[in-house]
Amino acid sequence: MPHEDLLRQPERWPPRRGARGPATCGSTAAVSIGGTAAYVTGQFGLAVGYKQFWVAAELTVGRVGKSGNVDVVQGARVEEGVFAHEGLVVSPSVGIIAWF
Repeated sequence: MPHEDLLRQPERWPPRRGARGPATCGSTAAVSIGGTAAYVTGQFGLAVGYKQFWVAAELTVGRVGKSGNVDVVQGARVEEGVFAHEGLVVSPSVGIIAWF
């Protein structure tokens, strides 16, 4: 019968669990991920005043560095990704101290 395909029930999607067995992937890959981060910070402060009123100044300097890598091996194909970021943080501050 030429229209036999039209009379069939449509295939259920996604298939019911266990109806066709577990899903399989055509290929696999080995993945390696790594990374580091470092923070180094120093601080210097000074306060000058007399009796109840003082003026304070402070300087914070920090160095921030981070890096990471991703390696993917799939058969003979190798993909690598590397990133590295560094920065310098400078944070000055000034304040007034008063005792009452």
